[in-house]
Amino acid sequence: MPTLAVKKRLLDEFLGKSYSEKELDELCFDYGLEVDDIVNEKNDAGVEEEVFKIEIPANRYDLLCVEGLTRALKIFKKEMDTPKYEIVKPKKMERLVVKPETKDVRGVLVAAVLRGISFNKDSYASFIDLQDKLHQNICRRRTLVSMGTHDLDTIKGPFEYRAEEPEKIKFKPLNQTVEMNGAELMEFYQNDLHLREFLPIIRDKPLYPVIYDSNGIVCSLPPIINGDHSKITLNTKNVLIEVTATDLKKAKIVLDTVVIMFSQYCNKKFSVEAVQVENADGQVVVYPELSYRQQTVEVKNINTKIGLNLTAEEMADLLEKMSLECKIDSKNADKIDVTIPPSRHDILHECDIAEDIGLAFGFNNIERKVPEAHTVAQPFPLNKLTEQLRSNVVAAGWTEVLNFALCSTEDRKVPEAHTVAQPFPLNKLTEQLRSNVVAAGWTEVLNFALCSTEDVSSKMRKADQLQNVVKISNPKTIEFQVARNALIPGLLKTLSYNKDMPLPLKIFEIQDIIIKDTSTDTNSRNERHLAALFYSKTGGFEIIHGFLDRIMELLDYHFKKTVGKGYFIKEHDDPSYFPGRCAQVLINGPTSKDKPIIIGTFGILHPEVVTNFALTMPCSALELNLEMYLDALLVIGIAFLTAALGEGLTYLMVYRTDEYKRLTNLMERKTKQVEKRKGTAESAAATKADKKKLEREEDQLKGANKAMSMFKMKSVFAIGITFTALLNVFSSMFEGHVVAKLPFYPISLIQSISHRNLIGNDYTDCNFVFLYILCTMTIRQNMQKFLGFAPSRAVARQNQGNPFASR
Repeated sequence: MPTLAVKKRLLDEFLGKSYSEKELDELCFDYGLEVDDIVNEKNDAGVEEEVFKIEIPANRYDLLCVEGLTRALKIFKKEMDTPKYEIVKPKKMERLVVKPETKDVRGVLVAAVLRGISFNKDSYASFIDLQDKLHQNICRRRTLVSMGTHDLDTIKGPFEYRAEEPEKIKFKPLNQTVEMNGAELMEFYQNDLHLREFLPIIRDKPLYPVIYDSNGIVCSLPPIINGDHSKITLNTKNVLIEVTATDLKKAKIVLDTVVIMFSQYCNKKFSVEAVQVENADGQVVVYPELSYRQQTVEVKNINTKIGLNLTAEEMADLLEKMSLECKIDSKNADKIDVTIPPSRHDILHECDIAEDIGLAFGFNNIERKVPEAHTVAQPFPLNKLTEQLRSNVVAAGWTEVLNFALCSTEDRKVPEAHTVAQPFPLNKLTEQLRSNVVAAGWTEVLNFALCSTEDVSSKMRKADQLQNVVKISNPKTIEFQVARNALIPGLLKTLSYNKDMPLPLKIFEIQDIIIKDTSTDTNSRNERHLAALFYSKTGGFEIIHGFLDRIMELLDYHFKKTVGKGYFIKEHDDPSYFPGRCAQVLINGPTSKDKPIIIGTFGILHPEVVTNFALTMPCSALELNLEMYLDALLVIGIAFLTAALGEGLTYLMVYRTDEYKRLTNLMERKTKQVEKRKGTAESAAATKADKKKLEREEDQLKGANKAMSMFKMKSVFAIGITFTALLNVFSSMFEGHVVAKLPFYPISLIQSISHRNLIGNDYTDCNFVFLYILCTMTIRQNMQKFLGFAPSRAVARQNQGNPFASR
């Protein structure tokens, strides 16, 4: 829907009265329009002026300028009559000749002249603005219709509309100082922000359309640009308006709209000078037509459509307010003959007239009634389910398409496949979280993946962040300079545009961020995050904490600081958050020896961050790394399977054999004997023979330990090969990925292992290899104890310091 920006000063001038904001808003609403916004903008003199932005229906071309809008409102208030638009036909009319070769380019041409027109700065700006709005609206960005306006006193007719090779067309484009041909013009304007989108309309055609005057001066190259020679200025008195098109009907509508709106500035108000156009087939037509159309409507039908009980006289009075002249049929009082002026091209049917009557009467004044029916309508269950699914899928960011019910026989061939499609675990988790969070009363938003450098650095009080973000080499705007490495900045921008909404505001987003990763082909990778913001008069730390609890509950993690599956929070210092009001979110490892893994942060944002995004209320935030959560769980799961596989191989090759059982019994027996001999040898009555027996028993125990170690070597060798193979396979999967956060700053020796192949200087980032080895060793030790394969306590005590001890 187009938006018309009108200075309040001009509205008051044209309406003949100074309206308050409320009065003008009510007047527009009564006419079926809406004031979208009221802003202050600086004029050419640098003085701020109040500007009303009014939404205009897409088919009301007559309201796309201040002249047409104020004229319609004054007629609506009965402060003026609907003007009579007159066509003036001088003895010698201007003439335009259309050559046959234009049929393959833009074969339609209509034209008119505004004679004796007077412009000031405001009317001149409105004249240009109306052309732009028509080009964007009915002209479909100049693809169907385009217009050119010329100072008629600088050119001389008759005019010719031709199609020529680009190299033969030479002229000086509007506001340029250098003459160029058609091909050079295309190259010159390919980087122009305003005109470059129109170049493809004719660029690849062998012939370009062009309008010449009788002296061979180029007036315009439609639909791209006019010539500089005939440009209009504030001093222009006679304007030639030429409209070229591929659609004659739309060309007439555009021409009628322009001349009707600005004929009020001519010496003879609301008069337009006609122009002769000789078509390619030799037919001569006079334009503009400015035809008044007749439409007969029945009072009964109108009342039925609107739900009123008006008389013909009341309807006629209401239609007069909508610029439609009426006359009640003398033979049938139930019929009204409506005269539709050339300004109202939007009226095509009796329904359009009924709509105008409803607007003039006021839709809010129509009594609400329950339709007379013997049943209460209900959707079919299948249709209801379809609509519910449709709305939810669209809300999740998917685009609905409508395809034909018929297809070719080739389309029906289903490709052979041996798998059943399943969602990726991360996507499945995302959708489950999304639906549950929405059900909890939070609003999902979808932000751009690109943002400005300030959004991720200075505005978040993290000036050093720019070295870790993916930068766009040739950004088109400052809003799209880098790829986001966090979701919170985007949510803050969303809040800044919606801060006038009723408080509290609870929004969230589950999307990918983009981080540097030199191990990938693109030197970057995506990482799925969840972020939420709570915006209200209070900080809302307890709200965002409750949100975290709910998310972790959905992930099947409960608050638990001790060993075992669970999560806990830890005080943290982050420059984006208020000091003392920030915490890290950590999940426990499977055993007491495993370090907790950091998966996110939450807290109350720093006041400077809040003000940087033009917010005025406290704001609490949460951001979780869902991918690190899944990666950590996956690594722990792989480690568990590796430990189980290792113990399984050891059982098959060692634990179930007779040799292992014999050696185990021998070690147990010798251990007890050694402990008994030690007690005797250490007593005061011990003899040399007792000490020799102790040494003999210890030597036998060492021999048994060495035999056990050598016996286990084959299983250790097999497990080592398996472990190395699995490590290589899974390392390639997690290459360059941060799978966990260490809750401590590691020493340099550990850094070389835990931070290997990771980018950035955050040495708390943990890679797959370090977490995998740590988890595998810890899990295997606990698995041995659980299965009873660990050495007994007595043996363990005896083996302390023994390099050949069996473990």
